Amino acid sequence: MVDEIEPEVIWEQRVKDVEAEKERRIDTSPGFSFSAAGLLYPYHLGVAQFLIEKGYIKETTPLAGSLAGAIVCAVIASGASMQDALNDTKILAEDCRARGTAFRLGVCLKYFVVIYF
Repeated sequence: MVDEIEPEVIWEQRVKDVEAEKERRIDTSPGFSFSAAGLLYPYHLGVAQFLIEKGYIKETTPLAGSLAGAIVCAVIASGASMQDALNDTKILAEDCRARGTAFRLGVCLKYFVVIYF
């Protein structure tokens, strides 16, 4: 295979590797991972909004996250606005502070998930 930039350089490749490269998805992008730190959740929402607005995160972009980061990924996948997610989280936090979480955190979180899916 001849290098387009430096034609004097010849690269050797197996036929199956050349064919696999031709079959590779053309529309690729880097993936993004959001960490588990719950206190960074609002920050992650802002970063996600920026990446979406600038076109770095598309429907085909691989996403990963753990705990709070997974919630950010779920918000992105749902197509909801990051501002709405932040507002809903504030409502959830106020409810948990006012009424506690003992024996009811699961129900609160299920309600939060239902909003986005």
